[in-house]
Amino acid sequence: MADQKPMIEQYWEIKRQYPETLLFFRLGDFYEMFYSDAELAAPELGLTLTSREVGKGNRIPMCGVPYHAADGYIARLIKKGHTVAICDQVEDPKEAKGLVKRRVVRVVTPGTILRDDVVGEKSNNYLVAIARNEESWGLAVADSGTGELRVTELPLAAEDHLLDELARLQPAEGLLAPEIRTNECFVKRLVEVCSPSISNLDPQCWEPTRTEAALIRVWGEDFRQRFCCDTLSSSLVAAGAVLVYLEETQMATPLHVTELVPYKVNSYMLLDTYTRRNLELTRTLREGKAEGSLLWVLDLTVTAMGGRLLRQWLEQPLCSPGEINRRLDAVEELVRRERMRFEIRRLLRQIPDLERLLGKVVYGTATPKDLASLRAGTNV
Repeated sequence: MADQKPMIEQYWEIKRQYPETLLFFRLGDFYEMFYSDAELAAPELGLTLTSREVGKGNRIPMCGVPYHAADGYIARLIKKGHTVAICDQVEDPKEAKGLVKRRVVRVVTPGTILRDDVVGEKSNNYLVAIARNEESWGLAVADSGTGELRVTELPLAAEDHLLDELARLQPAEGLLAPEIRTNECFVKRLVEVCSPSISNLDPQCWEPTRTEAALIRVWGEDFRQRFCCDTLSSSLVAAGAVLVYLEETQMATPLHVTELVPYKVNSYMLLDTYTRRNLELTRTLREGKAEGSLLWVLDLTVTAMGGRLLRQWLEQPLCSPGEINRRLDAVEELVRRERMRFEIRRLLRQIPDLERLLGKVVYGTATPKDLASLRAGTNV
């Protein structure tokens, strides 16, 4: 047996950079896990825990999955609240001189996973960041799969409204500025209303210079003029933190995030957690299922993008008579012009989920099938 020590040394060099993840370490046709990662993952995935000799009389625990089936196993781990770092071979083993070069190419987290079977094609998978300054809370809401990024600010005294908004969003993952993360009372209330996976982001990543640099990388030096802001507000700090996190986990600048959309919580009907639950907008009260909810009754959309938009509309009822009437006028037009409505629906049925396909292209995870769907969808 060849000496395994150099490979294990390489493993530990990489593992030390991602201590809070399960490291999928590519060896040939398998992703292997070692030591405590293997001991944790094996029962979670129903794998047999084996061992590998790395020296005379020295065996270490290990388990593995075929690389071509890894996505399914990763999805199962994400559903259980884990984070997975994918370490690939970045050179051809046949051409390698000595140890094959490896590096982490992507970190999959609850708020960045792109699989529809985990997220639901008509649901958003939100990653949120919360910052604050002397005057306000800043909230950034991102869906890394679709490229959506929205921001809002609330007065410091409006903590209850902030938590109601988070209860509405039900984010899969949350990033908290250092001064918020140490606020045990707030963190406890946050977990009670939406139970996000709370991830660590280096305190330096919340510094204005880092967050501003991330905003510039995506929108250019003129982002202040573009978004009509003279100072780096709490919401922009939160947005910058989201972009930094996406860059660090996806190893790519999220260029499909083309717009930063500000919104005001009080522009919509304010519904607290209990009211939303009792109204059964998206889940039934008794069983917590989509079937039987208001969304289930109303959703006749034929695209994933339309389904997500309808969900957002139901969860954020309009208050402005002007906006309500504009929406009703559009509905009235489609009801009146039946032939046009049928033709629009016929064409829409041919359109795939363009938002998520573009996200996969940006992150380098698109398959040939995805690219073919994207081409077909843009030719409708």
